[in-house]
Amino acid sequence: MRKLSEIKIGGKTVVVRELTVFQVEQQLAAMAGQEQPTTLDWLFAQDYMPQAVLEKITEVEMQTLLTEETTPSDLEPLYKEALKINPFLAGALSQMRKIATLMEGLGIPTGLELPPST
Repeated sequence: MRKLSEIKIGGKTVVVRELTVFQVEQQLAAMAGQEQPTTLDWLFAQDYMPQAVLEKITEVEMQTLLTEETTPSDLEPLYKEALKINPFLAGALSQMRKIATLMEGLGIPTGLELPPST
């Protein structure tokens, strides 16, 4: 059975869903084809996940949650909850980062557009 959770972000209730294996596969493939990281990717992809994956998990476009006053710390609980509900996806993303780091160290292009580690 899929895990579900609800979290309030900026006064809006967001449902966080566990992705199916098929959906994880789709998201990992889509990440390889992403042209440019978004601002949220630069803020959260290294420690959590890319914006597109979070949008699939929540079925909410992140732009609908953002206002001029939204801070990264306002959004971080949503990213944390998404990882909590999707631990296997979190493991896959961690493995991808390790492989990308090894490949880059060998001078092999990865095709992944995850922001670099700081």
